[in-house]
Amino acid sequence: MRKDEEWKNYFYDNARYADLVNGAAFGGQQVLTADSLGDLDVQTGFVREPGGGTGRARRPGSRAKAGRRQGGTKYRDMVRKAVFGEGSAVIGIELEELMDYSMPLRDMYYSVGEYEKQASQVRSRARTEYKGLKGGGFLYRFPKGTLLPPVMTVILYCGKEDWDGPRTLHEMLDFACVPDEMRKMVPDYRINILEVRRLKDTGIFRTDLRQVLDCIRLSDDRTALKSLVEGGPYYRRMEEDAYGVVACYIGIDELLRVKENNRNGGKINMCSALREMIAEGRAEGRAEGRKEGYKKAMRRGSKKRKQERVRMVRSMLERNMAEQDICDIIGCTPGFVEKIRQTM
Repeated sequence: MRKDEEWKNYFYDNARYADLVNGAAFGGQQVLTADSLGDLDVQTGFVREPGGGTGRARRPGSRAKAGRRQGGTKYRDMVRKAVFGEGSAVIGIELEELMDYSMPLRDMYYSVGEYEKQASQVRSRARTEYKGLKGGGFLYRFPKGTLLPPVMTVILYCGKEDWDGPRTLHEMLDFACVPDEMRKMVPDYRINILEVRRLKDTGIFRTDLRQVLDCIRLSDDRTALKSLVEGGPYYRRMEEDAYGVVACYIGIDELLRVKENNRNGGKINMCSALREMIAEGRAEGRAEGRKEGYKKAMRRGSKKRKQERVRMVRSMLERNMAEQDICDIIGCTPGFVEKIRQTM
């Protein structure tokens, strides 16, 4: 949940939202801009025009929580209206950390929900605005020639494992005993996955999304990560929301603990924060090592003292000393003496 919230806060900036879509769908071509994206009103289904070049969408938390039902529809983690000339499309982002082997079905359900919402708008308007409807157009309140904005989802997968789940609906269906002719008639559905840890070229991204994704890709290799951060000037003045996303993959508690020490004018010096985090880790490691060494020494000392007590009790028993006298001298119980006696 922490990662979801950090990502949503990060993609509140429409420039980054457009950058992700441009990289995932258009190979880095600048097809979408921040100004071409607008918020989607999930309560009524009506889309609002882009917000006058602000480059910002509604703040996280202002829409239904991902995966929850609202009015019979499930919603993606994030969704925007994209304007293309006189037309528009609905573009969602779904965040994934673990493998979902039902993803094609889930994504298709999201899209169907968006289309049904649009169709509901048409039906609502048809009752009052469209005159002269006949036949099926009148019965179903859906005029002939009505066109709905297309819907697309980018699945941002940050999991450590390679995505080995189905990428199409057909890959989830059992066609083993089904004739090929029937298979061809079963509609398919394909999902669009961006596997962050498998990206070979993050240069297709133009915002700081590139640096964020690079950090996630190298989050398990501290040497490579340190080299990346120290070699890029951006990391010395990193945006706070970008820092929050990266912290989720490198070490949320550690990086947040040192964040304030590395703040400068509203920006975070990721380079020095990472060095401080690593130095703290080493110091804690040394302290833990000393603590463990002390425990081992105490265990060795305790074992040695016990061996000495056993030797003394054995010696006293060999001299036929009374059990109570032995207990008084050694400071042990009669049971301890009897246990040693049985081994002699």
